[in-house]
Amino acid sequence: MAGKNKNKALLIIFVVLTGIFLTGKFFRESKRESSFSKDVIQIDTAEVTGIMLYPRSENGELVHFTRTGNSWRVKSGNISSPVEPGNVHNLLGEVIRINPRQLVAKEKGKWTDYHVNDSLGTRLQIREGSKNVLDIYIGKFSYKQVQNPYGGSRGNIIGTSYFRIAGKDEVYATDGFLTMTFNQGFNSWRDQRFIRLTKDNVTRISFEYFADSSFIVEKVENSWKIGNVAVDSLKMEKYLQKISTIRKSVFKDGFIPPLQSSCQITIEGNNMESIVVQAYETPEGEWVLHSTINPESYFTDEDKTFIKDVLIRKEDLLSDSEKQDL
Repeated sequence: MAGKNKNKALLIIFVVLTGIFLTGKFFRESKRESSFSKDVIQIDTAEVTGIMLYPRSENGELVHFTRTGNSWRVKSGNISSPVEPGNVHNLLGEVIRINPRQLVAKEKGKWTDYHVNDSLGTRLQIREGSKNVLDIYIGKFSYKQVQNPYGGSRGNIIGTSYFRIAGKDEVYATDGFLTMTFNQGFNSWRDQRFIRLTKDNVTRISFEYFADSSFIVEKVENSWKIGNVAVDSLKMEKYLQKISTIRKSVFKDGFIPPLQSSCQITIEGNNMESIVVQAYETPEGEWVLHSTINPESYFTDEDKTFIKDVLIRKEDLLSDSEKQDL
């Protein structure tokens, strides 16, 4: 009888100790999962002076942003270029919105699974003066479609991105599509503006071509004219709409322009600086473009839209009956 009681007591002790062990392990694991800081990104965007980006789209080659005063430039290799206004602001805005939602891995062996190592991730470093205030690897993203809570057939796409702080083993999940913002090549950050204007401000456009094909279209009171011939108002409106915002993304770095352009367009108006656009036709038949809107850059008219939409003839602005008056 005493033996049975002794065995029963040992069983009870074993059960109690097992319970204590499992409870302790549960709380330790829970604490480890929930104790990570959600303030891993702490930067003052007003103090940022440099950004080093190593995007996978550029095979990890450095894209270096530097600030002088309120202006930003971006450099890759030997090419330095102005950054389009708003690009760095948007980049830093995306950075400060990074908040870890979940700790998904704690060991180095998991880095490749989430693309947060040197060979698969996009590295981002941010400096304030000579101080490195952020160094992270941005990895892959995943997404899922969730049902629209307000009904309808369309759902919403929810994205999850993964990142790691350099020098740390932990990998975190956060909301959004970070790689779509940061894994971009050098030219994506450069100023791609070619023509930008408010069409209602324009009062005069001079087209300088070879031979005798040059002409000037000018706004006289509320009507557009070429010389004494009235311009078709609808055609002129469509033309101004086409040239009000033109962007070019294929840069012609290292191009040395000849003394004389093949053609030139000068746009003048009220409450605006004159815009001079020059086009150069190379011996190979390529068109290289330049604009005073973006004076440091030359672009290739790769899709021929400039030739088609901007280098128009005076006949393109006239009605059939008006063409006979020229």
